[in-house]
Amino acid sequence: MKFTVEGAEHELSRSLEPEFCDAFKSACDGMSKALEIIRSPGFAERSGWKVDCSNDYVTVHYKDIDGLRYFAAKTIVAVKADVLVNLHWKGLAKAKEYNDNMKFSEHVQQLTEDIDIAHYASNEKFMVKSREFVVARMKKKIGDGFVLAGRSCNVNSLPPSKDAVR
Repeated sequence: MKFTVEGAEHELSRSLEPEFCDAFKSACDGMSKALEIIRSPGFAERSGWKVDCSNDYVTVHYKDIDGLRYFAAKTIVAVKADVLVNLHWKGLAKAKEYNDNMKFSEHVQQLTEDIDIAHYASNEKFMVKSREFVVARMKKKIGDGFVLAGRSCNVNSLPPSKDAVR
């Protein structure tokens, strides 16, 4: 199975196709849509986007597009982009150490050099039950920055947890 994203061809090995073809397609489609949104008029100013949450360091915006909710975060950190992306990409299992909202986070499967599957859940907060996510992720270097795109996917070997809402 092959997809071209931003002029680069990504191929899922045949041995991974039976279990991960949905995730592979989700990652490629998610990145294509993310790049389309990032390049759309008004995105840089978040025109038409609503604030989801904000603090002194980061603001997260969201916008519903074609029946799906998209999120965009912008922050300035004193770390080189490639170091931060690498930490997020390869250090997912350690997210609980610095994010007290995480119940768990794990890397499920590397599909290609730039595409993988992550599985994580938030802790219960007050009366809100834990939320669980299985996400196909793709990273792409664009100019001097990076785009990380993720989209929910189905992986048959990861049935929904009874302790969380997926």
